[in-house]
Amino acid sequence: MSKKYALYTNIIVICFVLGIVLICSFLTNKQEKTEVEYLNGKVTSVNSDYVMMDANGDEYQVYVNQDDLTIGDVINVKYDGNIAGSQPMRLVAMEVEVITHSEEDSDNLITTPEDNLDVPNEDNSDVIKEESDETSIKSETNVITYFNDLNNTIDTNSSFSSKIKEGFITIVDFFFYDGEISGYKFSELTDETKIKIMELAFQIDTKITDKFPNYKEYLSEKYHNFKDEMVRLYMEAGTYICENNQALCDTVTDTFDDIKKYSSIGWSYIKDLVGTGLDKLDEWYKIFSGKA
Repeated sequence: MSKKYALYTNIIVICFVLGIVLICSFLTNKQEKTEVEYLNGKVTSVNSDYVMMDANGDEYQVYVNQDDLTIGDVINVKYDGNIAGSQPMRLVAMEVEVITHSEEDSDNLITTPEDNLDVPNEDNSDVIKEESDETSIKSETNVITYFNDLNNTIDTNSSFSSKIKEGFITIVDFFFYDGEISGYKFSELTDETKIKIMELAFQIDTKITDKFPNYKEYLSEKYHNFKDEMVRLYMEAGTYICENNQALCDTVTDTFDDIKKYSSIGWSYIKDLVGTGLDKLDEWYKIFSGKA
């Protein structure tokens, strides 16, 4: 009986010890799961119940319960340490602190500001003339390089990465929201550079649409009608150039001949954009047909 008693006693002790170990393990795991962590990043798109955030080149889908975040905001996300998925990584925010607000105050849709096509006034012209030729060429070359680099990035990526998103947002802001690339605004560029980067912009937009047809899900509505607004911008800029710089007019029409093939732009598409403006329709037809 004493041996059986000892055996039962040992079994009870072992079970008790295992129970203590399991309880400690459960409490430890629970503590780990509820551990509070923080993640800083920049908002790249805003949706109804989540935002996309770029944190050191990594893309996160952050579920938030607030509607005052905008693209470009730098935020500090408090979460429970749990991150799901891989492309993109997903997490639920316990709290979001805005570190830096975006300076963006544009409307929800892309517009084509008239001042993008304005000729610099006398004061601005004098400032530009005072710059050295070397500085001007270097700066404008850097703008073209930015577009070429983004174009190449799209070619070599199989997903709509945060780098492509940021690049696309940058060029939209550059053309339509007074943004800057390499220290230049679009209105400050020479006509030759304007034509070149607009051609590259059509290539970029077409490649993104073809390779990533669902890309608009990652961007706010203001970035959805880029192609339409680029056509309007090119036609307005081309009309101005042909009226004031006949030597460059052939470049305008020849370049658009390539653009309309690459981006599948037919005359019916142009007419729909013009609407009922007959004067503008005649001006745009000259660019479209190469008879400007």
